Amino acid sequence: MVDTSELLLVIGAMVLLSVAIINVNRTNALNDIVLMESELEYTGIAIGQDIIDEARAKAFDENCVSSTPNNVPAGFTRSSKFGGMNDGENYANFDDFDDYHGMSRTENTRHGVYQVTANVNYVSETNPNSVSNNKTLYKRMNVTISSDFLPNQIQLSYVKTYQ
Repeated sequence: MVDTSELLLVIGAMVLLSVAIINVNRTNALNDIVLMESELEYTGIAIGQDIIDEARAKAFDENCVSSTPNNVPAGFTRSSKFGGMNDGENYANFDDFDDYHGMSRTENTRHGVYQVTANVNYVSETNPNSVSNNKTLYKRMNVTISSDFLPNQIQLSYVKTYQ
């Protein structure tokens, strides 16, 4: 009879090594997925933040572009008139914060195509998450970024105050 104990040890060692290699490869693949998703999300956040930074540098209201409104906040633009298209403006010449309401853009990057939308509303002074039906000294912009490669939409918000 032939002693097979050494052969069984070699086979057992090969099985253990194979399992270890499979687990290392799976971990590397999962890490690559997480890194790629993170890079896609960072790109989306950067696109959204660019829109917010651009808008926050603009005047609070159309009536504040060249002068101070006589009656604050009653002299501000009605929320139904938000959006640059109401005044015949396009994205390139938005001059106040609420012109970004209803804005929709497509951004082509090396990471793919991103769709960006923005909405602006008056918000309550005591609760900036609550949309106000009245004109207030506060406007909140919500920017939504989506892509076929992102698992979820990215949503960013910014509240601008009248000073």
